[in-house]
Amino acid sequence: MVKGASLISGTVASLSHQIQELHGKVSIVRCQQDDLSSNQARMHETITNLDLRIGQMQQALLIQGQEGFLCSQIGDNESRINSLHVAAMFLTGKEKEEFNKAIDKFGDFLADKRKLLSKFSDQLTAVIGQPLLPTP
Repeated sequence: MVKGASLISGTVASLSHQIQELHGKVSIVRCQQDDLSSNQARMHETITNLDLRIGQMQQALLIQGQEGFLCSQIGDNESRINSLHVAAMFLTGKEKEEFNKAIDKFGDFLADKRKLLSKFSDQLTAVIGQPLLPTP
Protein backbone atom coordinates (compact mmCIF):
# COMPACT_ATOMS: atom_id res chain seq x y z
CA MET A 1 0.00 0.00 0.00
CA VAL A 2 2.91 2.33 0.65
CA LYS A 3 4.14 1.55 -2.81
CA GLY A 4 0.72 2.41 -4.31
CA ALA A 5 0.52 5.61 -2.33
CA SER A 6 4.04 6.51 -3.42
CA LEU A 7 3.12 5.79 -7.05
CA ILE A 8 -0.03 7.94 -6.76
CA SER A 9 1.97 10.70 -5.08
CA GLY A 10 4.55 10.60 -7.89
CA THR A 11 1.80 10.67 -10.54
CA VAL A 12 0.11 13.62 -8.81
CA ALA A 13 3.43 15.47 -8.62
CA SER A 14 4.06 14.76 -12.32
CA LEU A 15 0.56 15.88 -13.26
CA SER A 16 0.96 19.01 -11.13
CA HIS A 17 4.23 19.81 -12.93
CA GLN A 18 2.57 19.25 -16.35
CA ILE A 19 -0.34 21.50 -15.32
CA GLN A 20 2.12 24.26 -14.34
CA GLU A 21 3.86 23.90 -17.72
CA LEU A 22 0.49 24.13 -19.49
CA HIS A 23 -0.41 27.24 -17.46
CA GLY A 24 2.89 28.79 -18.60
CA LYS A 25 2.17 27.89 -22.22
CA VAL A 26 -1.38 29.25 -21.95
CA SER A 27 0.06 32.52 -20.58
CA ILE A 28 2.46 32.70 -23.53
CA VAL A 29 -0.39 32.08 -26.00
CA ARG A 30 -2.50 34.78 -24.32
CA CYS A 31 0.39 37.25 -24.56
CA GLN A 32 0.82 36.36 -28.23
CA GLN A 33 -2.93 36.87 -28.79
CA ASP A 34 -2.73 40.28 -27.09
CA ASP A 35 0.26 41.21 -29.26
CA LEU A 36 -1.57 40.05 -32.38
CA SER A 37 -4.64 42.05 -31.42
CA SER A 38 -2.51 45.14 -30.82
CA ASN A 39 -0.71 44.65 -34.13
CA GLN A 40 -4.03 44.25 -35.95
CA ALA A 41 -5.31 47.49 -34.40
CA ARG A 42 -2.15 49.34 -35.45
CA MET A 43 -2.32 47.83 -38.94
CA HIS A 44 -5.97 48.87 -39.26
CA GLU A 45 -5.07 52.41 -38.20
CA THR A 46 -2.19 52.49 -40.68
CA ILE A 47 -4.41 51.23 -43.50
CA THR A 48 -7.05 53.82 -42.64
CA ASN A 49 -4.43 56.59 -42.68
CA LEU A 50 -3.03 55.33 -45.99
CA ASP A 51 -6.51 55.21 -47.49
CA LEU A 52 -7.10 58.80 -46.40
CA ARG A 53 -3.73 59.90 -47.82
CA ILE A 54 -4.42 58.12 -51.13
CA GLY A 55 -7.75 59.95 -51.36
CA GLN A 56 -6.02 63.26 -50.64
CA MET A 57 -3.36 62.57 -53.28
CA GLN A 58 -6.00 61.65 -55.87
CA GLN A 59 -7.82 64.88 -55.14
CA ALA A 60 -4.54 66.81 -55.26
CA LEU A 61 -3.61 65.27 -58.61
CA LEU A 62 -7.01 66.19 -60.03
CA ILE A 63 -6.65 69.77 -58.81
CA GLN A 64 -3.07 69.88 -60.07
CA GLY A 65 -4.24 68.74 -63.51
CA GLN A 66 -6.91 71.44 -63.58
CA GLU A 67 -4.38 73.99 -62.36
CA GLY A 68 -1.86 72.98 -65.04
CA PHE A 69 -4.49 73.19 -67.77
CA LEU A 70 -5.56 76.64 -66.59
CA CYS A 71 -1.91 77.80 -66.47
CA SER A 72 -1.56 76.67 -70.07
CA GLN A 73 -4.71 78.55 -71.09
CA ILE A 74 -3.50 81.69 -69.31
CA GLY A 75 -0.15 81.50 -71.11
CA ASP A 76 -1.89 81.07 -74.47
CA ASN A 77 -4.20 84.00 -73.78
CA GLU A 78 -1.32 86.24 -72.69
CA SER A 79 0.43 85.44 -75.95
CA ARG A 80 -2.72 86.33 -77.90
CA ILE A 81 -3.07 89.63 -76.04
CA ASN A 82 0.53 90.51 -76.85
CA SER A 83 -0.11 89.70 -80.52
CA LEU A 84 -3.23 91.85 -80.47
CA HIS A 85 -1.27 94.76 -78.96
CA VAL A 86 1.24 94.49 -81.80
CA ALA A 87 -1.58 94.42 -84.35
CA ALA A 88 -3.21 97.44 -82.68
CA MET A 89 -0.04 99.47 -83.19
CA PHE A 90 -0.77 99.46 -86.93
CA LEU A 91 -4.34 100.68 -86.57
CA THR A 92 -5.55 104.26 -86.28
CA GLY A 93 -8.56 106.21 -85.08
CA LYS A 94 -11.82 104.59 -84.10
CA GLU A 95 -10.68 101.19 -85.33
CA LYS A 96 -7.69 101.28 -82.96
CA GLU A 97 -9.91 102.46 -80.09
CA GLU A 98 -12.39 99.59 -80.59
CA PHE A 99 -9.53 97.12 -80.93
CA ASN A 100 -8.03 98.32 -77.64
CA LYS A 101 -11.43 98.01 -75.88
CA ALA A 102 -11.64 94.42 -77.09
CA ILE A 103 -8.11 93.78 -75.82
CA ASP A 104 -9.09 95.24 -72.43
CA LYS A 105 -12.15 92.96 -72.22
CA PHE A 106 -9.93 90.02 -73.10
CA GLY A 107 -7.54 91.18 -70.36
CA ASP A 108 -10.43 91.23 -67.84
CA PHE A 109 -11.34 87.69 -68.90
CA LEU A 110 -7.72 86.68 -68.34
CA ALA A 111 -7.75 88.30 -64.87
CA ASP A 112 -10.77 86.16 -63.99
CA LYS A 113 -8.82 83.08 -65.08
CA ARG A 114 -5.95 84.11 -62.78
CA LYS A 115 -8.41 84.39 -59.86
CA LEU A 116 -9.67 80.90 -60.66
CA LEU A 117 -6.08 79.67 -60.73
CA SER A 118 -5.57 81.17 -57.28
CA LYS A 119 -8.63 79.24 -56.04
CA PHE A 120 -7.13 76.01 -57.41
CA SER A 121 -3.93 76.78 -55.55
CA ASP A 122 -5.91 77.40 -52.37
CA GLN A 123 -7.77 74.10 -52.81
CA LEU A 124 -4.53 72.28 -53.37
CA THR A 125 -3.01 73.87 -50.30
CA ALA A 126 -6.05 72.79 -48.29
CA VAL A 127 -5.68 69.20 -49.51
CA ILE A 128 -1.94 68.62 -49.17
CA GLY A 129 -0.56 71.68 -47.46
CA GLN A 130 1.33 73.30 -50.31
CA PRO A 131 0.78 74.00 -54.02
CA LEU A 132 2.49 71.64 -56.43
CA LEU A 133 2.77 74.22 -59.22
CA PRO A 134 3.99 77.78 -58.83
CA THR A 135 1.29 80.35 -59.50
CA PRO A 136 2.30 82.73 -62.32
